[in-house]
Amino acid sequence: TTTTTMSSYQSISQRKEEFRKYLESNGVVDAITKVFVGLYEQEARPEDPLQYIRQNLGGKEAEDLQKDNENLKNEIKRLTERLSQLETQNDADQEETDEQNEA
Repeated sequence: TTTTTMSSYQSISQRKEEFRKYLESNGVVDAITKVFVGLYEQEARPEDPLQYIRQNLGGKEAEDLQKDNENLKNEIKRLTERLSQLETQNDADQEETDEQNEA
């Protein structure tokens, strides 16, 4: 039983070490460390540290996506308004055409 426990412990320890190396080699450890250092160095602590981490972990990509999202929302609003205008104009044109056909 001691051999099984030792073997199991080594297996878990080895898996943890492999996972740590995987995270480190792919830049995850550095990215998380930078976010934590940034949080630590904040003079005024954010009210929601988890939100701070989410916003800063994505870096420039997350910021760009937020800007794109806002721009797309504005474009949807503009196009929806334009569609409404065109539908109104189409209805008016259709009424005019119907009146001309009746005459």
